[in-house]
Amino acid sequence: MSNFFENALNGLDSLEQDILGPDYPYYKYINSPSDMGMSADGDKIATNIGGLISYVDVLVTGSGKASATGKPLGDKYFITTAAKCKDVATGNDVTRSLYVNNVPDGSIPFITSLSGESTDLKGLVPGILHDMVELNPLQIFQAFMIGSDPDCQQVTMETIDTNNVSTQETAYLINTDIQDMNPCWFTNNINPVTKTQCTESFATIKQSTPKQSTPKQYKTDKVNEQDLYQQLYYGSLGLIGLYIFMKLIIK
Repeated sequence: MSNFFENALNGLDSLEQDILGPDYPYYKYINSPSDMGMSADGDKIATNIGGLISYVDVLVTGSGKASATGKPLGDKYFITTAAKCKDVATGNDVTRSLYVNNVPDGSIPFITSLSGESTDLKGLVPGILHDMVELNPLQIFQAFMIGSDPDCQQVTMETIDTNNVSTQETAYLINTDIQDMNPCWFTNNINPVTKTQCTESFATIKQSTPKQSTPKQYKTDKVNEQDLYQQLYYGSLGLIGLYIFMKLIIK
């Protein structure tokens, strides 16, 4: 990425991309009704119902035929800042970066914090709710408290561009940013600051749980019940989003 201040002088467009990152075209990666064979023909009722279910899937779980990629949508990228930080490995001042992950990872507000596990709800609606909760005003005050030369370290993370091309890039992130990141984002599934490991999803727990009536089975039954409520809740939100989406298409 070119120099931050040079971009500020060259034009607002380049500066906006440096600050906010690239514009990910979500609309390009959601199949249209015609792409899925939907139409007003009388013999397309089953296809139309299946298409509606697919739209709910992409809004709730992030998968389904409505997704052109077949997986949760979003980009991942580094933003190079004009600030410096101190590399804990060498003690040298290096250019500080920020890591932005716009791909929903199944971390649902309040639910994940209680269970300690991620869910399979990686659609656009859970992703928006997660981003809303992540808007923590306390982080603004934290930024003033870390000083002008905070500790940082070099990390290699997955990046996904606007064409959904996945690569690995390396940059320096400050430790206070790293400690708040999901360990599942890292290549080795371990957060290098907190040393916490990526945990399995609810689906894996349910598959590996024995059928005997044990305390672990009872806990899994509670997880299944919670998962049902989650599906109903986000399914309802997905239907509302689908209604708005269809209104936009009709216009």
